[in-house]
Formats: sequence, structure tokens, C-alpha cells
Amino acid sequence: MSPTAPGTSVRLSFDIPKDSDNNGKPLFAAFVTGTETLFVPINDKREAGVPKGLFGTVYVIVTNDDGKVTDGTTVAGPAMARFSYPSDA
Repeated sequence: MSPTAPGTSVRLSFDIPKDSDNNGKPLFAAFVTGTETLFVPINDKREAGVPKGLFGTVYVIVTNDDGKVTDGTTVAGPAMARFSYPSDA
């Protein structure tokens, strides 16, 4: 994952396992915080928008489902990202 900030886009680097049944399915970046999971579509260039309002440690998981992260929906990851806390936090 390239360095980024909330509200920008990030290029993701991952391989889809050859034995995966994921061929042709849309992919999503799941941003997992301590309190919620936010799903963002990944485009053909393997880029995804980073949701605004993220801070602290966030885990990013590539999934083929836009509503849940499980062993069966995980394509790649997790990767860890750290975002600065706002000055008024």
C-alpha cells in the first residue's frame, strides 16, 4: 500500500491466489478500525479511495464482499496503516 491520507486514493499491491474462485468478481478495500469497517470499491488500477475521518491504526483487507470480512471473502491482507490524529482530538 502506498503512503496516503484520509480523503485521498491509494494504490494497493496484492496478488490473487491462483486457486481462488475470485476471477471477475469486484474487489473492495475494507478499512477496519476499532469500531467499524468501511468498504470502498477497488478500481481496475487497484486503487481505492481512503475514507475521510480515519485516524490511528487501521487495517486494510482486500475482499470480494462489500459487507463483511471473513476467511471466505478475504483476497489479500491485512495491511496496517497509521493515520495522524486531528489536532483537536
